[in-house]
Amino acid sequence: MSNSRASGSGFTLIEVIMTAGIVLMFLSAAIFYFVNARSSDAATEKESEYYRLYSTLEMKLKKDLRSCQSISAGAPGEYKMVVVSGSGGDGVPSVREVIYRSGASGAVVERIVEGKVEKFDFTQYTGKDKFVFKIDY
Repeated sequence: MSNSRASGSGFTLIEVIMTAGIVLMFLSAAIFYFVNARSSDAATEKESEYYRLYSTLEMKLKKDLRSCQSISAGAPGEYKMVVVSGSGGDGVPSVREVIYRSGASGAVVERIVEGKVEKFDFTQYTGKDKFVFKIDY
């Protein structure tokens, strides 16, 4: 019997198919990893934006509550506070009204100070979950 393949003449079809299969497995694993990493980054970014917005609202609400002289409920979802802030140039503390208002869904909270409205919109972050803004006093 003679060897029909000369030494060093190339690869067999089986060797080429096995090598291609291994390379395709590594490529598909790499693509899967990068696609999942990108979607994970988007979810993490959305979550950190939610917490940044929530923390800002919480910080302002705590500050207002600390210096609050009185609080009352107005319309449903509306809270009015009389807030005393630091003294002005004349040494007399300033008194102002701060209103917190949330809509029917509760996902949009407005902070109104001296006619200026600051909105905290949680609708894109809550999805189907209910967001409730309520001050118990």
